[in-house]
Parts: sequence; structure tokens; C-alpha cells
Amino acid sequence: IFIDTGFNEVEIIINNVTPQLKVNSKIEKEHMLFLDQMGISNIEEQVSMEKLQAYVSQHPKSYVALFVLIDQMFNYRFAPEMKSISNKFDTTIKITKAFSYFKEQYLERRKFIDMNVVNDKGKTVRLNFHPNKYTLLDFWWVGCNPCFVDMQKINQKINGLRQKLNIISINTDTRERLKESKDRFAKQNLSWKSFWDFDGIMSQKNIFFYKYPTNLLIDQDGYIIATDIDIERLEDFIQ
Repeated sequence: IFIDTGFNEVEIIINNVTPQLKVNSKIEKEHMLFLDQMGISNIEEQVSMEKLQAYVSQHPKSYVALFVLIDQMFNYRFAPEMKSISNKFDTTIKITKAFSYFKEQYLERRKFIDMNVVNDKGKTVRLNFHPNKYTLLDFWWVGCNPCFVDMQKINQKINGLRQKLNIISINTDTRERLKESKDRFAKQNLSWKSFWDFDGIMSQKNIFFYKYPTNLLIDQDGYIIATDIDIERLEDFIQ
């Protein structure tokens, strides 16, 4: 439900199942229009980037579209089209805090901040990237089963990407779970190494953790060029 600033007319419908809330606001009416044009019943469903781009072109002052663009990033990962979509918003949208944060964190080319990590021998080392390859930083924690699913997906594709891609996993568990996380990682039989950033303290200089699994794609010059890129898009991008 979307509400405008100021006063809104609210209707509460009580039935035998669950109370329903209806808001008579301009932005809520646009919300309903958006659902209809996207062909979805819930604002959090995955939407076509092509349809979203067309909608923003027609409604450049849409706060609903901005919400959806950010929500799609959080729930369904980064899509390259998001940058071109964001450019179509009106200035009234671009000056909002939500847009500014989204642009800074996910759309602008940012230099990766150097960080120290702990290797599997317990020694603190500086994280180094291969100068002639892209680097995928894969963040995980020991209880994240989807993290291991993603790792295996990448591992199945690694032979076709190895010449252009370097992969580094980074665990963000506490120091007390070092042995447990090392054992769990070893059982994956992966072709790359993991390092440890206890409590994710150093990693958070480069990324805000709102979910796992999560990753960063870094170019040969050390710039972050994608966040939460899935294996299919990674293949297309690298090749």
C-alpha cells in the first residue's frame, strides 16, 4: 500500500477472513495502474526490465517505479538494464535519498577499498586481485545453504570462465566459527580459496549486507562493476 504525504482517506474492510486496508491516495491509484500494466498481482513479484523501462519512460516522476526498481535489485539481483532505467527518472525522483543511495551503491563505478583478510592458515593477508582478470568476490556464512548452492553453480561453469575470471570467497562469520566454516567450505570441493573477514567488518567498507548469498564483480582496474550478479548474467558479461 502506498500513501501520499499529509492526510489520506483509509477504509478498513472487515470480513470473515482477514481485515483489508484500502487507501484512497493518488500514489496508491498509480500503484494499481502499475500492477495492471506489468501484469502482476503483487508489487514484489519479479517484473520484466523491458516493461519497467517503458513504464518509467511514460511516468518519469513515479515513486512507485523507483520503489520497484530498488526492490527488484534487493530481491532478484542486479540487472544491467537498471542503469539505463534509472537515467529515465525525472529530477524530482533523482534528488530523493532513496535514489541517491541506490545510485551510489549499485549504479556508479566505485573503486574497491583494499582490505585485510585471514587465510585458511590463520594468517592475516592483504586481498589481492589478478591484474588481467575480472574478480568475483563471493560472500558467505556457515549457515547459508543458498550460498553453497550458488558456489556449486559457479563451480560447474568455472572451466569456461577461468581464463577471464578469478573467484575469491569471503566468509563473514565470527572468529569462534573459524574451524566450523573452514570444514564446511572444504566439503564443497571448490577450485578456489576462501578467506575470512570476521563479522564482515572489513567487507562492509565495500558492501552493505542485507542478504546472503551476495557478491561483487570487480574489473581489472579494481572497480566494482556489478553487485549480486547471477551465474547466467556473469557468463554473458565475461564472455
